[in-house]
Amino acid sequence: MSDLIFQCPKCMTSLIENASVNSIECTACKSSWLKREGVYQFGSDLYWGEVPEQNMRSYLDTIPKKGIEQATQDLIHELDNNIDLYRFFFDSSRADWRFGTEIKSTDRVLDVGCGMGGNTFALCDIAKEIVSFDLSWMRAKFVQLRAQHEGKTNIQVFSADFINLPLKEEQFDVVIFNGILEWIGQDMKFADPYDVQVWVMQKVFRLLKPGGRFYIGIENRWAISYLTGTPDHVGLRWTSWMPRFLARPYTKLRLGIDYRTYTHSQPGYIRLLQKGGFTNIRTMMPFPGYNDQRILIPFENTACLAYTMDHLMGNLNWKKRIVKKLARIPGILWLYRYFFFSYNLYAVKHDITYDSAA
Repeated sequence: MSDLIFQCPKCMTSLIENASVNSIECTACKSSWLKREGVYQFGSDLYWGEVPEQNMRSYLDTIPKKGIEQATQDLIHELDNNIDLYRFFFDSSRADWRFGTEIKSTDRVLDVGCGMGGNTFALCDIAKEIVSFDLSWMRAKFVQLRAQHEGKTNIQVFSADFINLPLKEEQFDVVIFNGILEWIGQDMKFADPYDVQVWVMQKVFRLLKPGGRFYIGIENRWAISYLTGTPDHVGLRWTSWMPRFLARPYTKLRLGIDYRTYTHSQPGYIRLLQKGGFTNIRTMMPFPGYNDQRILIPFENTACLAYTMDHLMGNLNWKKRIVKKLARIPGILWLYRYFFFSYNLYAVKHDITYDSAA
């Protein structure tokens, strides 16, 4: 049985389960949270995802009746035979960042914003325990149903937001932020999204045990693709490259919302992690991106980057052809690292040196 300790996000008192009313409660401030269909929901529920909300609800209802395989086939048929959904639900390549660090059999892993569980299920056969949560209750419920279907007993899942996380600190060996950091800036804890991100880094540091490891997978603010017109997280072009004092009013003018989904440069991520308390930090460049990690290129290894570009990067569009030609110019490849599409960042709590073979 897991010894995971839930803690009241309001007064920091340990929470106690009350099975008679299907809830978890704080004995100090009397706050309580209900368990919905076996999944605790801490705070509000915000659904988002590749599957429309109504279809997702129907899918979750169908899984216990038909099984996860048949329910998934039915869902794909409902959505115009979108077979990409199967990869989105079940492919483990999203978790290939793990080959850049070490996951131990004794580790307790916290999967922040677990989504449909790509990282959770890739790691549950390696680590001792996976604690997964998502802002969307339905996505958390899917992870629970899949864990039951596959007989994975070392997965705990609930619905919550990171700012009000109901977990005691220094309980985790590994914390995962895969495509999460930029969205956390939308929380209004602080007026400036950057201040929210700094607070989050400090919170992660406190959640980790001494020697614990932290992984971030995220886009690069200065990625060439953003400069050539790929929309940023808010759906607008070039906002990533704009100074923040221009991006925020520009987004407000165009969309009526604040620009809060901050990404950063590689040095910017290092500074952010350092403000969180981390000192042992590494960067790797996932090719072609952090959501589809076929190759992990050490940031310092330009020879590996050159080989990847020469032999593995296709010539499918004019942008890639130009980048490949420019990279052959002496010195340009070294500079190109700072314009790579996305990064994997690995940090350790306290000064514990990585094994060079990891």
